[in-house]
Amino acid sequence: LVRRHGGTEDRVAVVSHAGFFNYWIMVALNWPRPEGVDFRKNNAALTRVDLAERTTVIYVNRTHYLPDALIS
Repeated sequence: LVRRHGGTEDRVAVVSHAGFFNYWIMVALNWPRPEGVDFRKNNAALTRVDLAERTTVIYVNRTHYLPDALIS
């Protein structure tokens, strides 16, 4: 993603299952992935990470746009 879109004004959407998301976010943040540690992700939740000179997590697991009955 950085190689292809870095240094541009591109906005890229990535759709993922929670399992892949946990690996991806750890790589994006350059964090080791400790055993048994995961980010919780609700179905259809949004996460925004800006990848620029600094990696900035804007929000994780945002579900404000969903009715409570659809949050799982």
